[in-house]
Amino acid sequence: MNKAENDDYLEKALSGIPENFSGKLLEVPVGTGILTMPVYQTMPEADITCLDYSADMMGQAQEKADRQCDLPAGRCGSASVCGWRL
Repeated sequence: MNKAENDDYLEKALSGIPENFSGKLLEVPVGTGILTMPVYQTMPEADITCLDYSADMMGQAQEKADRQCDLPAGRCGSASVCGWRL
């Protein structure tokens, strides 16, 4: 997938989430989180749960959150084999 296709996919996938979203959101599978993590950082009031069947993908997503997340304390942690909470 090239950048234009990726941007189009991401826009369509997230188009149903209203601006200033503050509800609960579930992403399955999260993969490494590379596509959606930047978007989630713009939703500090949302309760976001990310799941993936792969422990490796969850580990990569957790590492990205630890490096990139600038949300309030307590919003970027708790990795496990089946879940990752922002």
